[in-house]
Amino acid sequence: MISKRRVLHWNCDHFKVLSSAKGDGFISVFGNWLGNNEKLGCKKLLWENITKELLKEPEAAWVVCGDFNVVRTAEERKGSYFDANGARSFNNFILNAGLSDDVRLGGRKYTWMNADCTKLSKLDRFLVNTEFSTKWPLSSSLALTRILSDHCPILLDSKSTDFGPTPFKLFNSWLENPELEELVQRKWNENLVEFEVFSKVERLSRKLRHIKTSIKAWRSQVKREKGVEFDSLRQKIAAIDLLAEVGNIDGDQVKERVELMVKLDDMVSKEVSEIKQKAKTKWLQDGDDNSRFFHGIVNSKLKSSMIHGLNVNGSWVTDPEKIKEAAHEFFEKKFEESHPVRPTLKSSLFKKISEEQRMRLEEPFPVNEVKSAVWNCGYNKAPGQMVFTMEFIRKFWNIVGNEFYEAVRFFKSNLRINPGSNSSFITLVPKVSDPLSLTDYRPINLIGCVTKVISKVLAERFKGMLNSVISDTQCAFIKGRSIIDGPFIVIDFAKAFDTLNWNYLDKVLLQMGFGDKWRAWIQGCTSTAKASVLINGSPTKEFRLGKGVRQGDPLAPFLFLIAAEGLTVAMKEAQLANIFKGVRPEHMDEELSIFQYADDKFSILKCFEACSSLKINMTKSRLTGVAVSKDEIDRFASRLKCKSDSIPFTYLGLPVGGNMNRASNWQTLVDKFKAKLSGWKAKTLSTGGRLCLCKAVLGTLGTYLFSLYKAPNKVINALESLRCKFFWKGNADSRKISWVAWEKVIRDKKIVVDSG
Repeated sequence: MISKRRVLHWNCDHFKVLSSAKGDGFISVFGNWLGNNEKLGCKKLLWENITKELLKEPEAAWVVCGDFNVVRTAEERKGSYFDANGARSFNNFILNAGLSDDVRLGGRKYTWMNADCTKLSKLDRFLVNTEFSTKWPLSSSLALTRILSDHCPILLDSKSTDFGPTPFKLFNSWLENPELEELVQRKWNENLVEFEVFSKVERLSRKLRHIKTSIKAWRSQVKREKGVEFDSLRQKIAAIDLLAEVGNIDGDQVKERVELMVKLDDMVSKEVSEIKQKAKTKWLQDGDDNSRFFHGIVNSKLKSSMIHGLNVNGSWVTDPEKIKEAAHEFFEKKFEESHPVRPTLKSSLFKKISEEQRMRLEEPFPVNEVKSAVWNCGYNKAPGQMVFTMEFIRKFWNIVGNEFYEAVRFFKSNLRINPGSNSSFITLVPKVSDPLSLTDYRPINLIGCVTKVISKVLAERFKGMLNSVISDTQCAFIKGRSIIDGPFIVIDFAKAFDTLNWNYLDKVLLQMGFGDKWRAWIQGCTSTAKASVLINGSPTKEFRLGKGVRQGDPLAPFLFLIAAEGLTVAMKEAQLANIFKGVRPEHMDEELSIFQYADDKFSILKCFEACSSLKINMTKSRLTGVAVSKDEIDRFASRLKCKSDSIPFTYLGLPVGGNMNRASNWQTLVDKFKAKLSGWKAKTLSTGGRLCLCKAVLGTLGTYLFSLYKAPNKVINALESLRCKFFWKGNADSRKISWVAWEKVIRDKKIVVDSG
């Protein structure tokens, strides 16, 4: 069938046409696939044929959509059997065909449901290739209401919606422009009435806002001038090229063309630097300069963070203002302390810092300590409301450094950060592949540079004292400890960072021997905090925070360790009270705490929740028994309101109870490799860029698992084969010749200096 240069063809042995239609720019064919689509072999044949067709025109924008009658992960099924082999074959098809499954589904989680509503699956989806994502980076899909069918219709949408003004962004590539340094120097030294305030913290914030306004105006002018210059350079180069075609070109014109190309290349390089900063690829600092790759990363991040709609009170909402209102209301309530007065957890078992340590914590902050804190912050981390990255602060430290030091000194004496200087943006990171409601997002605070520097100074001092007060059972965030050292028990708190009660934290610090001034500094960083939520880059109204520690704050992980230590102490107190007993296995110096009854553990956790506001996340909890009947496990799981599980299972990302000498138990790691590869398109990368990915990302992906288990040779060979094929062609199903032995490709490069 032909319609305005569009051709649709099919193999009559595999597809039977029932009806068709054509119009302006589209062809529609309705029919049946011939064959048993329930059998995996038939599905593989279909996928192989689709892959062949797609690879014939790799530069075209492809969409493959419909009912695939298979899922990708166990989470895409509910109440029905998950076919791991079928999922693996489907994922391999997506990888080999150069497709991705990043078109987010809205409206509902599942697209198919059986008649009695007991089995649900996500069978329908849109798969797209890189070219499609490049042209329509904001595309999304929506599951519509099913009527007579057991499937939901799915709608692909590529339009963008205006969610309101977005904050100004500053890029590190601008810092090399001498005009910017002159502007910062001049504006920083201006003596304005608005700078004459008592608080040095507020003074610093106002000066930063002042130069932000000036930089914004300067950048707009530079952008206009660069656009004119860029067009002029291209026109001049094109004119010389035309002269060269007819032979009328001399040496001066050749020299001029070289100079023009150098200027053009410099402008393009600066543009690539901005794209790199947007992409935030930690694995690549100075490697690949292919802007198409970074555009792909940026588009992928944009698509991942884009909110097209939300489930609000049972209705699917797409209006920008209503979405922002819902986000403001949800997070304002989330960070509001509903029970400011709570029971106090008191115990003589808390470890204490020494008097010498207490005094050292509260010593004055020298200039070099403040500067060191700035240099220890990530140079390319997303900035907060002040828009200034730490690279900007470092670059112009000789101009702004003294004001930062004075702000830290003022904070030391006055014990608080002004509310106007302690605001942050909350960016929402999806916790699931298809988030439907605000509970499916993790809030990350983008702290402003003023607050971040003060917090970083405190954090650098704080972390040196933690070994003295944190029990060995806590393994995270402390230098010299590893999470693998403590895989026996982990407690998952619901919204842990967001719910921590400040008064509880202060009382624990007091019992650990921390001084009044140090505790006041901690309270000064938290008690005046305000935030607004970024919805597709546009902020909501601001609100105060009444509890929690901000993810993104340098102090946050250390404060959470202090809070969690209260649970360790509560467990020890319960053991002394004979609520449960300790067991010392052979070759172990310390006892393991073993509960006699599951209800005892639950009671202690409920008491801890009453004191700290940290609630156990029962939806993520699993109850597993050793030599215990399934009925008994199910009975206790029902009482605890959690799910039951069986051996083998995954715990802290590690498989437990399985035979790790069997290659099948490593399939999760192999699938993780393939998932990474499906998001990378080698044709947008140079050879050096692919090698960088192979070493820096794929080469370290299994480190966590390898630190505890020895992988079978079959698994190692499979992983190395994936790396090798990606390096030479970028496709896991590649047949391209490897011109150099793989051992030489991945060998560590050493610089040899010839002394002769």
